[in-house]
Amino acid sequence: MNLRYVVPALGALAFIAAPATAADLGKGLSLSGWADTTFTIGDNNTSDVSGTARKESSPGQGFYAEGSIKVGWQVTDAVKAKINLWFSPDVAPAQLRESYFAWSFNPDWTWTMGKYIDHLGWIAAEPTGLYRINNSTIGYLALYGNDVVGTAISYAEKDSPFSASFHVVNGYFTAEDAYSRIYTTNSFGRENRDLGFGLDLVWTKGPVSVNLEAAYDVHSTNAFPFTLGAGTPANGLGGSVAVVGLNTTIKPVDPLTLGAEIMYGMKAKDKLANKTTVDGTKATRLQGLLSATYALQGTGIPMALTGQVQAISQKGDVVGGGSKPKSDAVELSVALLTNPVKDTNFGLNYELAYSTTKTKYIALAPGAKDKVNAIQFAVEGLIVIP
Repeated sequence: MNLRYVVPALGALAFIAAPATAADLGKGLSLSGWADTTFTIGDNNTSDVSGTARKESSPGQGFYAEGSIKVGWQVTDAVKAKINLWFSPDVAPAQLRESYFAWSFNPDWTWTMGKYIDHLGWIAAEPTGLYRINNSTIGYLALYGNDVVGTAISYAEKDSPFSASFHVVNGYFTAEDAYSRIYTTNSFGRENRDLGFGLDLVWTKGPVSVNLEAAYDVHSTNAFPFTLGAGTPANGLGGSVAVVGLNTTIKPVDPLTLGAEIMYGMKAKDKLANKTTVDGTKATRLQGLLSATYALQGTGIPMALTGQVQAISQKGDVVGGGSKPKSDAVELSVALLTNPVKDTNFGLNYELAYSTTKTKYIALAPGAKDKVNAIQFAVEGLIVIP
C-alpha cells in the first residue's frame, strides 16, 4: 500500500527525483501534480472583540483548495530540470515554488541551481508527503524557512548509506529572498554578506534514516522565523539567524513508521545599516515532534492511523529591556488516511487536533487571551496527478 510518506531531506538529490508514475509526455517531458481540498471546523476560547460584526467566540468553519502542476524535463542522461507551480485561493494566482536544473556531472555528485524547496525539516512541504492533513504547529515555514533561490552541491554514492549537500542561497528567513534578486524594500540593495548557507547530512541503513541539518542566514530582515521580537528597525540589516535540526524516520516493522524531530533556532540582535547593534531584538525557538503511523490490517480498504505530538517554546527580548516575552505551544493530533476506491491517487482523510498556546509578557489584542485552547476537525480529499 502506497501510504503518504515524509521524504527525508536529501538536499538537491530529493529535488530532482520525479515521481515514478509521472505522466510521460514524450521527448523527456513529464507531468505530475496534485489537487488538495479540505473542509475544517474548529473553535477556541477567544472572546468576542467589541466593535466588530464578527463573532470571534463562535466556531469557525470553511473550505480550502490548493493545487500544483509540475513539469519535468530530462534534458540528457545527466541533466534534469523541473518547474513547480502552486495555485492557492488566498495568495497570488500562481506561486513559483520550484524552477531549477540539476546536473549529475559525476556518478556521485550533482550540481543544482535555481529555486527550490529548502532542505530543512522533517515535515514535507507538499500535502502528498504528509502523514496527516495539516502540517500544523511546528511547520511548515518558521524554522523550516522559505523557498530558496541559490545553488547546491550534493554527494550520494550508490552503495553508501551516507549522503550530503551544501547550499548557498539568497537567504532562508526573509520573504524577499524567495523570489527577488535584490531587496525591493531596502535602499542599500543586496550584498554578499546577505547570503544564506545550508548543510544537510543523511545516513540511511535499512529501516533507519537519520538527518542532521543546519542553516545560517547572515541577515534576516524581520522577526521571522520567530513570532517574538521587535523585527527589523527602519533602514536595518536585520539580525543573523542560525538553525540546527536533527530528525529520524524508523520502520521497525512493516506496518509501523516512527518519526521524531528536534530543532533549535537563534536570532541575533539586529543591526542598523551603519552596523550599529540594536539592543533587545534577540530570540530563540526550540521545537520538536513525535509521530507514529500504523497501516491498519483487514479493513477492506487501505488505511493508516497516525498520532502526532508537536511542541514549540519561544523566548524573546523587548527593545529597551524589561520583561522577556515567552510563548509555549503544544498540539496533539490523530489522523486517519484512507484510499476508499483502492487507488493511491485518491485519498479521503480525517483529522482531529487539539492545541494549547500560552504567552507571557506579550501585549494582547482586544479579546485575546494569554492561554488559548483550540480544537479542530478536518476532512480532506486529495487527488494525485500521476
